[in-house]
Amino acid sequence: MTTHRIQAAHDTLRANDRGGDPVRDSRVHPLQSHPLQSHPLQLRWGSAFVAMGFATFDMPRAFDEIDLLLKRQWDNAIVPHIAVRPPADSDLPAPEMWGANQAVLASAARWVWDRSKGNAACEARLAAIYPGLVRYHDGWSTARDPQGTGLVAALHPWETDGAQWPAWDGPLERAPAEAPFRVADIGTNAILHRAELDLLTLSHRFGTAAERGRIVGRIAPMGAAIGRQWDAADGHFYSRDLISDAPIKVATSAGFLPLWAGCASAAQVGVLEGVLNRWVSQVAYAVPSIDPADPRYEPRRYGRGPICPVVNWMIAEGFAGYGYETAARRIRGDTRALVAQNGLWACFDPRDGAGLGGTESAETAAIDLLLTPEA
Repeated sequence: MTTHRIQAAHDTLRANDRGGDPVRDSRVHPLQSHPLQSHPLQLRWGSAFVAMGFATFDMPRAFDEIDLLLKRQWDNAIVPHIAVRPPADSDLPAPEMWGANQAVLASAARWVWDRSKGNAACEARLAAIYPGLVRYHDGWSTARDPQGTGLVAALHPWETDGAQWPAWDGPLERAPAEAPFRVADIGTNAILHRAELDLLTLSHRFGTAAERGRIVGRIAPMGAAIGRQWDAADGHFYSRDLISDAPIKVATSAGFLPLWAGCASAAQVGVLEGVLNRWVSQVAYAVPSIDPADPRYEPRRYGRGPICPVVNWMIAEGFAGYGYETAARRIRGDTRALVAQNGLWACFDPRDGAGLGGTESAETAAIDLLLTPEA
């Protein structure tokens, strides 16, 4: 069975590959009110996980994916969040609206490099890729946190990979001309903080003292700023509305990602384990994307309840990093069970495990490989 699962994941990654642009899944993907019709959708942060999946069986292709992402950098060094193949028609939002990619890329590069250590060809590939990663992180700082607050801003819900999250209902109700969407998404910031730590590791092998200085100079302020988003009464990390300068008190699965970033205190990890246990006591599988007790919970509507395997993997890694192996095993086991029982869907109903969104998901295939020791 394990051999079959591994092969199925390999086949899915290959089938979704478009000559260097793996699409998210094999079916048409709705984007707000704009159907992509014949245009396969590629979400860039998913591509970083796809690179990690490829690294389990095709290392050159993994480096190709990271290299391709960096070649798509804008003038401000940001990697765009969405690409459409073939080029989009006029019925789609303009490319400049795609927004920024979730900043997981340096973490993916470090993961691929760790798996390939000792291979001279891989060392050379990462040495060539590393300068683009540095520009990417410098771009996040200058474009999205020009005041040096420690928190980067998301300028559109799409950038958070949670466009329909109830956390964004309030900010989106404002008239854009009066007060645009500008939030410090807790997930985006936690992912970027972890990526800064991974980039720092890479810098000791491939970078300069000046680059390390810039990275180090960002890490502490960001970690402290993420720490301030903790709500002790609720026991959760919240996003922040940067227009109203107020926390957005909707408990989402992204609120666990400071564990992945290493930003939680020992006491906070214990509280978050309790939150996780409360959530999963109300469902069959971990981790729903929002608190199942929230009246806005919709277990079959993307971002408002379903399980995202990519987020599950990061949460599990976060708990494991703090030594909370029971929580990590629960999340990893549930994620693997969902795939085994239902297939490689983009997301899953936490009540019965039913697959949702697109099937033959490249992101889910990659996560299944990362959770398979034999892969």
